[in-house]
Amino acid sequence: MIKKIILLLTLTLLYNCSPDIKESPTVLLSKFNSKVFEVSTENAIIVWDEAKDLNSNSTHYSITLNNKEIASDLEGVTYTFKNLSPKTTYNGIIKAEDQLGKQSIASFTFKTSGKETVNQAAL
Repeated sequence: MIKKIILLLTLTLLYNCSPDIKESPTVLLSKFNSKVFEVSTENAIIVWDEAKDLNSNSTHYSITLNNKEIASDLEGVTYTFKNLSPKTTYNGIIKAEDQLGKQSIASFTFKTSGKETVNQAAL
């Protein structure tokens, strides 16, 4: 009887201490940069690097401009802001997120012109 109890305890201990092979390592999305181009009185174009996911999960992006989300579930790495106000400073973030909820964020700032097109790059 004692041998059975010791065997049962040993098997229970071995089962509970074995590593879980199904878990994948936690890997964050890579950092990425953004640049704003062709800023005019009402429009601007933003381009960003792709955020890399080492586990090969698909990544989607959302854009927040002056604390308001203006685009979500984007798969590309470019966006055109339209109908902006002249001579206005805009601040925003691009958030990359994969299927597992891992995130990376890039921020940017730009100012619209009063009349003519201004080429500028900002982070």
